[in-house]
Amino acid sequence: MSVETKGTFESLRGRMRRHKRQMPDEEARAFLRERKVAHVATVDPDGWPYVIPLVYIYEGGDTLYLHTGNAPGHFLHNIRHNPRVCIEVSEMGPLHPG
Repeated sequence: MSVETKGTFESLRGRMRRHKRQMPDEEARAFLRERKVAHVATVDPDGWPYVIPLVYIYEGGDTLYLHTGNAPGHFLHNIRHNPRVCIEVSEMGPLHPG
């Protein structure tokens, strides 16, 4: 995603808009170890997004192991076309009245 700035585009890749909410690194790693499901987004050859919940294992470091099974499908097809993914892991927080 990019933001237009006076006719040019500035990449937002790797930047968090609400950086004050960013978890400290060690807290984020502990969070990943405690969770079990990640929503993984890919893009197909026609540019359509595809998001699927996948069980994962995180043992530390910079590697997250995704359990995809061995059946061919949208996910594998998309990864072979474009290996870039977006991964989201979350937990339900408190709800606030609107």
